[in-house]
Amino acid sequence: MADRPPAPARPGWRHSLKTRLALWIGAGAALVAGLAGIGLHQVAERRALAAGEAALQRELRRAGAELRALLGGVEVAARTLAHAQAGIGGDDPAPARALLDAAVHSEPLLAGGLLVLGQPGAMSVEAPPAYYAKRHGEGLRQVRATDAAAAADPRPTGWQAPSFNPLAGNRWTVGHHRVLDAPGGRVRLDLPLDALNRSLMPFRDDPRLHALLFKEGTLVGDSRWRSIGTPPPADPRSIALLALLAEGPEGRPQPLADGRRGLAEALGGDWRLVVLLDEAATLAPLQALTWRFVGGTAVAILLLGLLGNALARRITQPLVRLGQSAGELAQDGFALPTDLLLRKDEIGQLARALDAADTALRQQLARSQRLAQEQQKLDSELRLAHDLQQSMLPASRTVEVAEGRLELHAQLRPAKSVGGDFYAFHPREDGMVWFAVGDVSDKGVPAALFMARTVAVLEATARNTDSPALMLARAAPRLAEGNEGCMFATTLCGLVDPHTGLFELASSAHELPRIVRADGRVEVFAMETGAPLGIDPEAYGEGQAGMLAPGDCLFCFSDGVTDARDRHGRLFGEERLHAVLAQPGRSAAERVAGVLAAVDAFTEGAEPADDITVLAVGLVAPAQAAGNALRFELWPAGLRAMERTIEDCLVRHGVDKAARGEVRLVLEELLANALDHGGASDCVVELAFEDAAIRLRIEDDGHAFDPLATPTLELDADDPDRPVGGLGIHLVKTLALDAGYVREGDRNRLTLVLPRNPP
Repeated sequence: MADRPPAPARPGWRHSLKTRLALWIGAGAALVAGLAGIGLHQVAERRALAAGEAALQRELRRAGAELRALLGGVEVAARTLAHAQAGIGGDDPAPARALLDAAVHSEPLLAGGLLVLGQPGAMSVEAPPAYYAKRHGEGLRQVRATDAAAAADPRPTGWQAPSFNPLAGNRWTVGHHRVLDAPGGRVRLDLPLDALNRSLMPFRDDPRLHALLFKEGTLVGDSRWRSIGTPPPADPRSIALLALLAEGPEGRPQPLADGRRGLAEALGGDWRLVVLLDEAATLAPLQALTWRFVGGTAVAILLLGLLGNALARRITQPLVRLGQSAGELAQDGFALPTDLLLRKDEIGQLARALDAADTALRQQLARSQRLAQEQQKLDSELRLAHDLQQSMLPASRTVEVAEGRLELHAQLRPAKSVGGDFYAFHPREDGMVWFAVGDVSDKGVPAALFMARTVAVLEATARNTDSPALMLARAAPRLAEGNEGCMFATTLCGLVDPHTGLFELASSAHELPRIVRADGRVEVFAMETGAPLGIDPEAYGEGQAGMLAPGDCLFCFSDGVTDARDRHGRLFGEERLHAVLAQPGRSAAERVAGVLAAVDAFTEGAEPADDITVLAVGLVAPAQAAGNALRFELWPAGLRAMERTIEDCLVRHGVDKAARGEVRLVLEELLANALDHGGASDCVVELAFEDAAIRLRIEDDGHAFDPLATPTLELDADDPDRPVGGLGIHLVKTLALDAGYVREGDRNRLTLVLPRNPP
């Protein structure tokens, strides 16, 4: 037991259940506090802004009322003075001066007043007399004509623009003047800007509010302006602010881009009062309160985390002890603490269950060790069986002949260590190449054993049998004998001639092979099939002949290719197989590798469900000369393959349907005579294409026979004694444009010239 792993170490604090419980409690408290704080902050923020807007409107009404009263008092005093002077009349300035002095001293906020008597005549060069009364100073005095002219305002009755007034004690003032009807002249009362700003002083105590006073678009008052002897601050942004607020809704604060809200109110004439609310200053107390709330919440969360940690420690400490004891299950001397076994809660129940499972677990561990040893031995045997099965399969090979070469390439991939698929091929003494591919029912070792038996039987029958169908017929009873397990094998068996490309196939319920032409066309080789080997000793399929042209490939496979499934259960199918095969110019090895790679890419990540076997037989021959478009040797069993090959060749060379029918008719007649009646066993056919003709050359090893020497038949003559036969040769002579025959050695050579596109 010393080789068993030690008990697992205690988990670190980051992975501890105690830490997680504390974190969850703290995180839950933080989430609740955060959501509550956000909600309260939003409500308090709305209320603070609403209170600020209420203060803005309240202070705007107060300051507006004070400023209206102040401006109105000055206007009333100026109007009263003008009316009194008009009532006195005359040229004596004394009463007018007394009225001016009384008017200035009766209004406590006035800085002084100016009185100009009379108008300068057209012929007069002297200015009219002017008097100025200053509220605090040397009293009423006459001013120089230049000062009076400078202080006079050519406009009619109204308020002047703010100006620096030396007569009022070097102060900035704004004056209200009126025109005197009799005896002429004007009167002006000067109001210091300090008096206007005095109404804006309450705004200084509230950092949220800022008040501005405008006269005809000129800033004359600012609640933040404290210097008496300086002109009002000229801020272009304040002028733009006045224009912006003047366009806003009446009586409602308007939000501004700089984080403020403003409201403007007209005071009469060209006077306008603007009050601004600073949102940052309004929310500053709330922000401070929020940060205090966040700090207090963090402290509370920390305390809750510590409390959760203490509670979790009391809960997890028994679990830690239980885990330490359970970690010794794989070691000697395992024993649970008694106090844990005596607990009445869930921990005690778990401890008792672990204690009861100890004996059963040790027994299971011993049994698992025995099974592991047996499995290791079985895996070793299966690896050996796999290597042995692979060694039984022939390696890829190439059969070289004078006409070119035949390539044979195959590969088997068992779904398990060993499988039931098989393939075999080898050349025979007569120059033919025998090959077979098959699929045994079932998988694993039984299928592999039946596969070995099937290959041995097929190889034995192939040595002295010239027909694939006869090979299957002789193998069927031998494989059915003693087959108590009712196993069977679908098999495709064939012979191919490397010299001509002619082949013959027979099938016992196997997948139909594919012929891949040199140009990439994929054809299903249709044929009859019999029952699988091992079931019915007398059921087998008939042979079917075909032909491979140079560049063609015969592709055979087991159903593991088309039945392969991906992770979603979809089949690889025949369409994907044809798409992979439909690539011209590939060798037999490249076609096998391409199909297997496509199946692997399709089934990536899926468990293989069946054995996969592929076999490719490719014909590679030297390119023919331009004049020899088609040349091949012919078996007696290869007439059907010859017909398909010649038809494809004629179509590729643009021969029309009528001419193709004539070529087929001529070949069928001449080859049938040579094979069936002339005793020929070897025929060679060559086709060459010219601009307007097709040159056909037939050579055979039959008896000497010149079909051109036969007499010409009189088909129109009514001769009842005319012999039967000869119509085929007559038709050949009629269709040919030119013909020639020669006997060379033991071979007949016949040359015909047929029209390429007959009229």
